[in-house]
Amino acid sequence: MKRCTTYRSTDMLATLHLIPPNARAALTLLRVLLIAVLVGAAGCDEGSVVPPRCPEGVDYSDGETLFEAQCAPCHGTDGLGASSHGIIHELHHTDSQLIQVMLDGKGSMPVVNITETEAASIVDYMRCVL
Repeated sequence: MKRCTTYRSTDMLATLHLIPPNARAALTLLRVLLIAVLVGAAGCDEGSVVPPRCPEGVDYSDGETLFEAQCAPCHGTDGLGASSHGIIHELHHTDSQLIQVMLDGKGSMPVVNITETEAASIVDYMRCVL
């Protein structure tokens, strides 16, 4: 008859379920996956995932004009950065987060003197054209 070994306190889950040592790697992988899922779910709120939403035939010229006047002097016409850092890497944020930064400023980003509707046009242009 094979004896079960006693695990350290850090292996309490393995001890409770009497998992043999050769299955501990699988248990560790499950723990990591569970943590990843929980951390990912905790960081998500409704609207935080940006779905593709650029239908063909939409005119983004208003957003382009506003972007060139308000954003391009610092961020460049391609969004990669002129005198400041590029904004292309910021597109993982939600529309409302991007609009809020434009309207309120953040860090070295100054307040942009535009309406919320104009800010939304800029965000549409950034997402669909840049």
